[in-house]
Amino acid sequence: YLAAAGVGQLQIIDSEKLEVSNLHRQILYTTSDVGQFKAEAAARRLQALNPQIQCAAVCAKIQAANIDQFLGDQDLILECSDSPRTKFLLNDYAVLHNRALLIGGAIGWHGQVWWIQANSGACYRCLFPQIPPADATPACASAGVMGPVVGLVACWMATLAMRYISAADNEHIKEPGLSLFDALGQPVMRSLNPGPARDCPLCGHEPTIHAILAENYELTQ
Repeated sequence: YLAAAGVGQLQIIDSEKLEVSNLHRQILYTTSDVGQFKAEAAARRLQALNPQIQCAAVCAKIQAANIDQFLGDQDLILECSDSPRTKFLLNDYAVLHNRALLIGGAIGWHGQVWWIQANSGACYRCLFPQIPPADATPACASAGVMGPVVGLVACWMATLAMRYISAADNEHIKEPGLSLFDALGQPVMRSLNPGPARDCPLCGHEPTIHAILAENYELTQ
Protein backbone atom coordinates (compact mmCIF):
# COMPACT_ATOMS: atom_id res chain seq x y z
CA TYR A 1 0.00 0.00 0.00
CA LEU A 2 2.82 2.44 0.75
CA ALA A 3 4.50 1.69 -2.56
CA ALA A 4 1.23 2.04 -4.46
CA ALA A 5 0.53 5.35 -2.73
CA GLY A 6 3.84 6.72 -3.98
CA VAL A 7 5.88 6.86 -0.78
CA GLY A 8 9.14 7.90 -2.38
CA GLN A 9 11.71 5.85 -0.50
CA LEU A 10 11.17 2.49 1.17
CA GLN A 11 13.75 0.29 2.84
CA ILE A 12 12.99 -3.34 3.65
CA ILE A 13 15.22 -5.06 6.19
CA ASP A 14 14.94 -8.83 6.55
CA SER A 15 17.62 -11.49 6.88
CA GLU A 16 15.34 -14.48 6.23
CA LYS A 17 14.60 -16.43 3.09
CA LEU A 18 11.04 -17.17 2.06
CA GLU A 19 9.52 -20.51 3.09
CA VAL A 20 6.32 -22.13 1.88
CA SER A 21 4.84 -21.75 5.37
CA ASN A 22 5.08 -17.96 5.03
CA LEU A 23 2.80 -17.71 2.02
CA HIS A 24 -0.57 -17.92 3.79
CA ARG A 25 0.06 -14.53 5.40
CA GLN A 26 2.86 -12.92 3.37
CA ILE A 27 0.87 -12.62 0.16
CA LEU A 28 3.31 -10.26 -1.55
CA TYR A 29 5.20 -13.41 -2.57
CA THR A 30 4.49 -16.43 -4.76
CA THR A 31 5.78 -19.99 -4.71
CA SER A 32 8.44 -19.02 -7.26
CA ASP A 33 10.02 -16.80 -4.59
CA VAL A 34 10.57 -19.66 -2.12
CA GLY A 35 14.23 -19.85 -1.14
CA GLN A 36 14.95 -16.23 -2.07
CA PHE A 37 15.70 -13.47 0.40
CA LYS A 38 12.42 -11.88 1.43
CA ALA A 39 13.79 -8.36 1.28
CA GLU A 40 15.05 -8.73 -2.28
CA ALA A 41 11.89 -10.42 -3.57
CA ALA A 42 9.72 -7.79 -1.90
CA ALA A 43 11.77 -4.90 -3.26
CA ARG A 44 11.54 -6.27 -6.82
CA ARG A 45 7.78 -6.68 -6.56
CA LEU A 46 7.21 -3.22 -5.11
CA GLN A 47 9.55 -1.57 -7.59
CA ALA A 48 7.58 -3.22 -10.40
CA LEU A 49 4.34 -2.03 -8.81
CA ASN A 50 5.55 1.57 -8.80
CA PRO A 51 8.73 2.27 -10.82
CA GLN A 52 8.72 5.90 -9.66
CA ILE A 53 9.70 5.05 -6.09
CA GLN A 54 13.00 3.83 -4.68
CA CYS A 55 12.77 0.54 -2.82
CA ALA A 56 15.96 -0.78 -1.25
CA ALA A 57 16.51 -4.27 0.12
CA VAL A 58 18.75 -5.03 3.10
CA CYS A 59 19.33 -8.75 3.61
CA ALA A 60 20.65 -8.50 7.14
CA LYS A 61 19.51 -8.98 10.70
CA ILE A 62 19.00 -5.67 12.41
CA GLN A 63 20.88 -5.45 15.71
CA ALA A 64 22.49 -2.99 18.06
CA ALA A 65 25.71 -2.84 16.05
CA ASN A 66 24.11 -1.86 12.74
CA ILE A 67 20.80 -0.21 13.61
CA ASP A 68 22.05 3.34 13.19
CA GLN A 69 23.56 2.46 9.83
CA PHE A 70 20.22 1.17 8.58
CA LEU A 71 17.79 3.54 10.28
CA GLY A 72 19.79 6.73 10.73
CA ASP A 73 18.12 8.46 7.78
CA GLN A 74 14.60 7.02 8.13
CA ASP A 75 11.66 9.26 9.04
CA LEU A 76 9.24 6.50 10.04
CA ILE A 77 9.94 2.95 11.22
CA LEU A 78 7.49 0.08 10.82
CA GLU A 79 8.35 -2.96 12.92
CA CYS A 80 6.75 -6.07 11.44
CA SER A 81 8.70 -8.97 12.93
CA ASP A 82 7.66 -11.70 15.37
CA SER A 83 10.84 -11.19 17.41
CA PRO A 84 10.54 -9.65 20.91
CA ARG A 85 14.22 -8.70 20.72
CA THR A 86 13.64 -6.70 17.55
CA LYS A 87 10.58 -4.94 18.98
CA PHE A 88 12.51 -3.83 22.06
CA LEU A 89 15.52 -2.78 19.98
CA LEU A 90 13.47 -0.61 17.61
CA ASN A 91 11.43 0.83 20.46
CA ASP A 92 14.56 1.94 22.27
CA TYR A 93 16.15 3.35 19.12
CA ALA A 94 13.02 5.31 18.22
CA VAL A 95 12.67 6.84 21.68
CA LEU A 96 16.36 7.67 22.07
CA HIS A 97 16.59 9.19 18.57
CA ASN A 98 13.14 10.81 18.50
CA ARG A 99 11.82 8.74 15.59
CA ALA A 100 8.24 7.78 14.86
CA LEU A 101 7.59 4.04 15.23
CA LEU A 102 4.75 1.64 14.49
CA ILE A 103 4.98 -1.82 16.07
CA GLY A 104 2.72 -4.51 14.64
CA GLY A 105 2.07 -8.02 15.88
CA ALA A 106 -0.30 -10.92 15.33
CA ILE A 107 -0.76 -14.35 16.87
CA GLY A 108 -3.65 -16.72 16.40
CA TRP A 109 -6.78 -14.64 15.89
CA HIS A 110 -5.41 -11.57 17.65
CA GLY A 111 -3.51 -8.56 16.36
CA GLN A 112 -2.15 -5.30 17.68
CA VAL A 113 -0.66 -2.09 16.38
CA TRP A 114 1.22 0.25 18.67
CA TRP A 115 2.02 3.84 17.74
CA ILE A 116 5.07 5.16 19.62
CA GLN A 117 6.27 8.74 19.52
CA ALA A 118 9.16 9.91 21.68
CA ASN A 119 8.25 12.24 24.55
CA SER A 120 4.56 11.56 24.06
CA GLY A 121 2.81 8.77 25.94
CA ALA A 122 3.91 5.25 26.68
CA CYS A 123 6.68 3.39 24.93
CA TYR A 124 6.94 -0.40 24.61
CA ARG A 125 8.99 -0.68 27.78
CA CYS A 126 6.38 1.22 29.79
CA LEU A 127 4.23 -1.92 29.66
CA PHE A 128 6.98 -4.50 29.16
CA PRO A 129 10.13 -3.26 30.97
CA GLN A 130 12.33 -6.25 30.08
CA ILE A 131 12.65 -8.65 27.17
CA PRO A 132 10.80 -11.84 28.18
CA PRO A 133 12.52 -15.24 28.33
CA ALA A 134 13.00 -16.93 24.97
CA ASP A 135 10.29 -19.54 25.68
CA ALA A 136 7.73 -17.10 27.12
CA THR A 137 6.41 -15.64 23.88
CA PRO A 138 5.02 -17.97 21.20
CA ALA A 139 6.07 -17.43 17.60
CA CYS A 140 3.89 -17.78 14.53
CA ALA A 141 5.56 -21.07 13.61
CA SER A 142 4.56 -22.73 16.90
CA ALA A 143 1.34 -20.94 17.88
CA GLY A 144 -0.05 -20.28 14.42
CA VAL A 145 -1.56 -17.13 13.00
CA MET A 146 -4.51 -16.44 10.73
CA GLY A 147 -3.39 -14.82 7.50
CA PRO A 148 -6.25 -12.26 7.32
CA VAL A 149 -5.40 -11.03 10.83
CA VAL A 150 -1.89 -10.21 9.65
CA GLY A 151 -3.49 -8.38 6.73
CA LEU A 152 -5.67 -6.32 9.11
CA VAL A 153 -2.63 -5.34 11.15
CA ALA A 154 -0.66 -4.44 8.03
CA CYS A 155 -3.49 -2.33 6.59
CA TRP A 156 -3.88 -0.37 9.81
CA MET A 157 -0.13 0.20 10.01
CA ALA A 158 -0.11 1.44 6.41
CA THR A 159 -3.07 3.73 7.14
CA LEU A 160 -1.37 5.27 10.17
CA ALA A 161 1.84 5.63 8.21
CA MET A 162 0.04 7.50 5.44
CA ARG A 163 -1.65 9.78 7.95
CA TYR A 164 1.71 10.58 9.48
CA ILE A 165 3.53 11.10 6.18
CA SER A 166 0.79 13.25 4.67
CA ALA A 167 0.31 15.21 7.92
CA ALA A 168 -3.41 14.43 7.78
CA ASP A 169 -4.78 14.73 11.31
CA ASN A 170 -1.16 14.92 12.41
CA GLU A 171 -1.87 16.25 15.89
CA HIS A 172 -3.98 13.22 16.69
CA ILE A 173 -1.57 10.71 15.18
CA LYS A 174 1.17 12.02 17.42
CA GLU A 175 -0.85 10.86 20.41
CA PRO A 176 0.49 7.36 21.07
CA GLY A 177 -1.91 4.50 21.34
CA LEU A 178 -2.41 0.77 21.16
CA SER A 179 -4.98 -0.72 18.77
CA LEU A 180 -6.19 -4.27 19.45
CA PHE A 181 -7.96 -6.68 17.09
CA ASP A 182 -9.86 -9.82 18.11
CA ALA A 183 -11.06 -11.69 15.04
CA LEU A 184 -13.04 -14.14 17.22
CA GLY A 185 -14.87 -11.41 19.12
CA GLN A 186 -16.82 -8.40 17.95
CA PRO A 187 -15.58 -7.16 14.56
CA VAL A 188 -14.25 -3.92 15.98
CA MET A 189 -10.91 -2.43 16.90
CA ARG A 190 -10.28 -1.33 20.46
CA SER A 191 -7.93 1.55 21.14
CA LEU A 192 -6.02 2.15 24.36
CA ASN A 193 -3.90 5.12 25.32
CA PRO A 194 -1.71 4.05 28.22
CA GLY A 195 0.26 6.82 29.81
CA PRO A 196 4.01 6.70 30.33
CA ALA A 197 5.23 4.69 33.30
CA ARG A 198 7.19 6.62 35.91
CA ASP A 199 9.48 3.62 36.44
CA CYS A 200 10.05 2.87 32.75
CA PRO A 201 13.76 2.03 32.28
CA LEU A 202 13.80 3.97 29.00
CA CYS A 203 11.53 7.02 29.32
CA GLY A 204 10.69 7.08 33.03
CA HIS A 205 11.78 9.57 35.67
CA GLU A 206 15.05 7.74 36.34
CA PRO A 207 15.90 5.87 33.12
CA THR A 208 18.65 3.28 33.08
CA ILE A 209 18.85 2.88 29.28
CA HIS A 210 20.69 5.76 27.66
CA ALA A 211 22.19 4.13 24.56
CA ILE A 212 21.74 1.13 22.26
CA LEU A 213 23.96 -1.53 23.82
CA ALA A 214 24.01 -5.13 22.63
CA GLU A 215 23.64 -6.54 26.16
CA ASN A 216 20.23 -4.92 26.51
CA TYR A 217 18.79 -7.18 23.81
CA GLU A 218 20.01 -10.60 24.80
CA LEU A 219 17.16 -13.03 25.34
CA THR A 220 17.11 -14.62 28.78
CA GLN A 221 16.56 -18.35 29.08
